[in-house]
Amino acid sequence: MNDRQIQTEKELLRAWLRRLPASAWPDPAAAGKAIAKRFEELAILRPQSGVAGFMACGREPDLTGWLAAWLAAGGDVYLPVFDRTTGVYSLAAVTDLSTQLVIGQYAIREPLPELPKIHPPYHKELIHAWLIPGVAFTRDGRRLGRGAGFYDRLLAGANGAKIGVANDCQIVDAMPTAQHDIRMDMLVTESQLIVCE
Repeated sequence: MNDRQIQTEKELLRAWLRRLPASAWPDPAAAGKAIAKRFEELAILRPQSGVAGFMACGREPDLTGWLAAWLAAGGDVYLPVFDRTTGVYSLAAVTDLSTQLVIGQYAIREPLPELPKIHPPYHKELIHAWLIPGVAFTRDGRRLGRGAGFYDRLLAGANGAKIGVANDCQIVDAMPTAQHDIRMDMLVTESQLIVCE
């Protein structure tokens, strides 16, 4: 399958997911709470370590409560922030989700622009786990993003477990992948913890 065919297949899958009825999608806050319970099963998410998280957009599971609790327990949280000059995302460490976030690019909450940024490649001890949203995932760790490749660039050189965070309806049987697509180590949904083979 050539690159054009791969992109066409990806767009068809995105379109299929957009057409799912509202009843297929859980409430983002409820899904976030259920996923937070599943995080308790993951030894990699140990207290006082660093996680790269995300702020929910649209129907994505909302992990705000879990991230706030992680900070309160002494863990470090890094969130994507868009650089309008370069057109790519980097990460910024946040310590307070109520005061250090603004509405950024694509109407997604992101760290204040003045917070210090870190860029790939990352020091291997800095981030122990990445919590990564997506449009769809397969059980073997393939991820479908929104199509701009932002997360593939953000994850370049990333160490730490890559954990796809999704709703059950976003787990699909198959999807085409390109060489640059980065695979997940595990997936967590509101009802499943999947170790990717």
